[in-house]
Amino acid sequence: MFDGAPAGFTCGKCAFWLHFMDRDGHCRLHAPSPVGVVNEVARWPRTHSEAFCGEGREPHDTDLRRVACAECIYWKHPKDGLRPVDLLDQLSAWWSRAGHCQRVGPRPSSASGYRACWRATHESDSCFQGKKKTG
Repeated sequence: MFDGAPAGFTCGKCAFWLHFMDRDGHCRLHAPSPVGVVNEVARWPRTHSEAFCGEGREPHDTDLRRVACAECIYWKHPKDGLRPVDLLDQLSAWWSRAGHCQRVGPRPSSASGYRACWRATHESDSCFQGKKKTG
Protein backbone atom coordinates (compact mmCIF):
# COMPACT_ATOMS: atom_id res chain seq x y z
CA MET A 1 0.00 0.00 0.00
CA PHE A 2 1.29 3.47 -0.93
CA ASP A 3 0.73 6.09 1.75
CA GLY A 4 2.42 9.31 0.64
CA ALA A 5 5.39 10.97 -0.98
CA PRO A 6 8.62 8.96 -1.01
CA ALA A 7 10.69 9.80 2.08
CA GLY A 8 8.65 12.96 2.69
CA PHE A 9 9.60 14.45 -0.70
CA THR A 10 7.02 17.02 -1.85
CA CYS A 11 6.55 19.77 -4.45
CA GLY A 12 7.61 22.34 -1.87
CA LYS A 13 11.00 20.61 -1.66
CA CYS A 14 11.42 20.00 -5.41
CA ALA A 15 13.92 21.69 -7.73
CA PHE A 16 11.23 22.13 -10.41
CA TRP A 17 8.80 23.97 -8.14
CA LEU A 18 8.61 27.78 -7.95
CA HIS A 19 6.80 29.12 -4.89
CA PHE A 20 4.50 32.06 -5.56
CA MET A 21 1.87 32.38 -2.80
CA ASP A 22 1.24 30.84 0.61
CA ARG A 23 1.68 27.09 0.06
CA ASP A 24 1.14 27.19 -3.71
CA GLY A 25 3.62 27.22 -6.56
CA HIS A 26 4.11 26.27 -10.18
CA CYS A 27 5.76 23.13 -11.48
CA ARG A 28 8.25 24.21 -14.17
CA LEU A 29 9.51 20.75 -15.10
CA HIS A 30 7.95 20.60 -18.57
CA ALA A 31 7.96 23.05 -21.47
CA PRO A 32 4.48 23.91 -22.74
CA SER A 33 3.03 21.63 -25.41
CA PRO A 34 1.36 22.85 -28.62
CA VAL A 35 -2.41 23.32 -28.75
CA GLY A 36 -5.00 24.03 -31.43
CA VAL A 37 -5.40 27.73 -30.60
CA VAL A 38 -3.14 30.48 -31.99
CA ASN A 39 -1.20 32.39 -29.32
CA GLU A 40 -2.73 30.60 -26.35
CA VAL A 41 -0.77 31.68 -23.27
CA ALA A 42 1.18 28.91 -21.54
CA ARG A 43 0.26 28.34 -17.91
CA TRP A 44 2.39 26.12 -15.71
CA PRO A 45 0.52 23.75 -13.41
CA ARG A 46 -0.25 25.18 -9.98
CA THR A 47 0.41 22.71 -7.19
CA HIS A 48 0.26 22.68 -3.41
CA SER A 49 3.56 22.47 -1.54
CA GLU A 50 2.51 19.14 0.02
CA ALA A 51 1.65 17.48 -3.32
CA PHE A 52 4.20 15.29 -5.11
CA CYS A 53 4.91 13.25 -8.23
CA GLY A 54 7.39 10.60 -9.26
CA GLU A 55 9.52 13.05 -11.28
CA GLY A 56 10.56 15.32 -8.41
CA ARG A 57 14.23 16.14 -7.90
CA GLU A 58 16.28 17.50 -5.02
CA PRO A 59 16.91 21.28 -5.22
CA HIS A 60 20.69 20.79 -4.91
CA ASP A 61 20.88 18.46 -7.97
CA THR A 62 23.70 20.03 -10.02
CA ASP A 63 22.52 18.40 -13.28
CA LEU A 64 19.42 20.62 -13.37
CA ARG A 65 19.26 23.99 -15.07
CA ARG A 66 16.16 26.15 -15.29
CA VAL A 67 16.38 28.13 -18.51
CA ALA A 68 14.54 31.41 -19.09
CA CYS A 69 12.63 31.58 -22.38
CA ALA A 70 14.70 34.55 -23.58
CA GLU A 71 17.87 32.45 -23.17
CA CYS A 72 16.47 29.26 -24.75
CA ILE A 73 17.24 27.92 -28.24
CA TYR A 74 13.65 26.66 -28.56
CA TRP A 75 12.05 30.08 -27.96
CA LYS A 76 11.15 32.11 -31.03
CA HIS A 77 10.54 35.82 -30.48
CA PRO A 78 9.50 38.07 -33.39
CA LYS A 79 11.28 41.43 -33.45
CA ASP A 80 8.26 43.30 -32.04
CA GLY A 81 6.84 40.40 -30.03
CA LEU A 82 3.53 38.73 -30.71
CA ARG A 83 0.51 40.71 -31.89
CA PRO A 84 -2.64 38.70 -31.16
CA VAL A 85 -6.07 40.00 -32.12
CA ASP A 86 -7.34 39.24 -28.61
CA LEU A 87 -4.94 40.15 -25.79
CA LEU A 88 -6.72 37.71 -23.48
CA ASP A 89 -5.72 38.54 -19.91
CA GLN A 90 -2.29 39.95 -20.78
CA LEU A 91 -1.33 43.58 -21.34
CA SER A 92 0.12 44.71 -24.67
CA ALA A 93 3.48 45.23 -22.91
CA TRP A 94 3.49 41.50 -22.03
CA TRP A 95 2.85 40.55 -25.65
CA SER A 96 5.70 42.77 -26.88
CA ARG A 97 8.07 40.55 -24.86
CA ALA A 98 6.34 37.28 -25.75
CA GLY A 99 7.32 34.54 -28.15
CA HIS A 100 6.56 30.90 -28.87
CA CYS A 101 8.05 27.96 -27.02
CA GLN A 102 8.82 25.32 -29.65
CA ARG A 103 10.57 22.81 -27.38
CA VAL A 104 7.84 20.16 -27.62
CA GLY A 105 6.46 18.84 -30.90
CA PRO A 106 2.74 18.43 -31.51
CA ARG A 107 1.00 15.17 -30.65
CA PRO A 108 -1.50 13.45 -32.91
CA SER A 109 -5.13 14.45 -32.52
CA SER A 110 -8.43 12.81 -33.28
CA ALA A 111 -9.64 16.00 -34.98
CA SER A 112 -9.47 16.00 -38.77
CA GLY A 113 -7.32 18.85 -40.08
CA TYR A 114 -5.97 19.66 -36.59
CA ARG A 115 -3.44 22.49 -36.72
CA ALA A 116 -0.78 22.68 -34.01
CA CYS A 117 0.04 26.08 -32.57
CA TRP A 118 2.86 26.75 -30.16
CA ARG A 119 1.98 28.48 -26.93
CA ALA A 120 2.97 32.01 -26.07
CA THR A 121 5.41 32.55 -23.22
CA HIS A 122 7.00 35.67 -21.80
CA GLU A 123 10.75 36.14 -22.06
CA SER A 124 11.00 35.84 -18.26
CA ASP A 125 9.12 32.49 -18.12
CA SER A 126 11.27 29.41 -17.67
CA CYS A 127 11.35 25.62 -17.53
CA PHE A 128 13.78 22.77 -16.97
CA GLN A 129 13.45 21.31 -20.48
CA GLY A 130 15.00 24.30 -22.23
CA LYS A 131 18.50 24.50 -23.60
CA LYS A 132 20.52 27.67 -23.14
CA LYS A 133 21.79 29.49 -26.23
CA THR A 134 25.54 29.52 -26.63
CA GLY A 135 27.60 32.48 -27.71
